[in-house]
Amino acid sequence: MCPGIEGVEGQSNGHDAIAVKLALPYLKARGHHKAIAYLESVKKSSDDYKYEGSGDIGSMRTQAGLSIVKQLGKMSESERIAKVMVIDSDLGGSTAMTKVQAAYPEIYVQSGVMERGNFSAAAGFGSEPGKQGIFSTFAAFLEMCCSEITMARLNYSNVLCHFSHSGVDDMADNTCHFGLNNFFADNGVEEWPPAHCEAEVGTEC
Repeated sequence: MCPGIEGVEGQSNGHDAIAVKLALPYLKARGHHKAIAYLESVKKSSDDYKYEGSGDIGSMRTQAGLSIVKQLGKMSESERIAKVMVIDSDLGGSTAMTKVQAAYPEIYVQSGVMERGNFSAAAGFGSEPGKQGIFSTFAAFLEMCCSEITMARLNYSNVLCHFSHSGVDDMADNTCHFGLNNFFADNGVEEWPPAHCEAEVGTEC
């Protein structure tokens, strides 16, 4: 990742934007002085508007991370290790899964940019009764996991997916359709009835 950029090459922090302090030496070595001048001229902005009536400002993805941490806190360390695995795709800082990493690093796996494999690992962990896999990435990357999601559903795997950044409106750099991916994935008809249902009332459940 990011070959030739000192301080970023081969690291997951090159997944998104490159930090200005790391970009400047790279640009300077290549004579891009106008680009450097522009980057140095940009000042940090802030939202000075006073929001009233809704309490503290937060985000849904942050609440997702905090909620998972809260539930994990009700378990002992040995119970968490035995029953829960959280697999991230180098996006924990944006999906808020780093809150889980900070609180319970013993069950957190930062597994790199390979969503299909990461989801499959989480679903595989959750395929055993009493175990829970947790997987997170951006909704933009949900499309590549559709087959794995279907197989996990048919195998009744316990896998909780957190697909963040799922807007359905304009955003800063393009038109965002990613929220539609979540609706597409959250579907499916049971091919066979659950085993407990079949045992209790027959195959017409």
